[in-house]
Amino acid sequence: MCNRLRTEPAVERMAATIERTCTWTLDEIDGAYEASCGETWALTDGTPKENNYKFCPGCGGRIVGET
Repeated sequence: MCNRLRTEPAVERMAATIERTCTWTLDEIDGAYEASCGETWALTDGTPKENNYKFCPGCGGRIVGET
């Protein structure tokens, strides 16, 4: 019972993170990805999809957009 009380908030936080999305848009000028969470990500080779990015390192949201 005690373990269940501790894990429920963690499960709720995980569910909220999975539901959150972060839109990445490629900046054609500098080649970096602008994320809707306010972060900028520069990949040296390939796209986020080609590099197996599924979640934004900045906000934890599922990446959507130009991947």
